[in-house]
Amino acid sequence: MAISQETLMKKIKEEVSHAEQHIHTDQFSVYIGKLHVLCELLLDESLVHENKQQVQKNEIPEQMQGESQPLTQQGNPELLEGDSIFDF
Repeated sequence: MAISQETLMKKIKEEVSHAEQHIHTDQFSVYIGKLHVLCELLLDESLVHENKQQVQKNEIPEQMQGESQPLTQQGNPELLEGDSIFDF
């Protein structure tokens, strides 16, 4: 179940408000801990979204998969003839 970024941001704002109200009490660290967890969730959600976009960019369309040929089979006679640095 994915949590929307808007929902996480709303909860972060609520916890910041609570933390500001309790800045000089023992509860302050509790609210900061909650903020830490919410920020990690937001970052993880962003990373998952970025990874999905990157995978979609890197996918090769099916019509292009069979089109590439090795360089020696493209019919370029200059590549097939002549001296080579590997001729011993």
